[in-house]
Amino acid sequence: MPDLLPLLRAAIKFGREEAWSSRALAFLSGCVATYQDARFSRKAADQIGLSKRELDVLEQLAVGGANKEIARALDMTENTVKFHLKNLFKKLGAENRGQAIDLARSRNIIT
Repeated sequence: MPDLLPLLRAAIKFGREEAWSSRALAFLSGCVATYQDARFSRKAADQIGLSKRELDVLEQLAVGGANKEIARALDMTENTVKFHLKNLFKKLGAENRGQAIDLARSRNIIT
């Protein structure tokens, strides 16, 4: 996937030159911030070797999802969720769900 930041920044510049509404420019600026946050999270997750699915499970865990809810949201079985949680705990050095969330937040893997 191409890097979206140059495209978003070009759109903001063009919008300023063409006097787009402040709402449109604010939306594009928000997109830039969100995209940068997502890239930062992925980089932090890559540094400790989290897979995409482990990161998905971690994000669901951070919003308070139980295993069954996480499984439903991510279209996987509860056993698969448990497998990913076990791997997450090991990679983060956590002993439980709360500690995993705290460690992930302190490492800027999730917000």
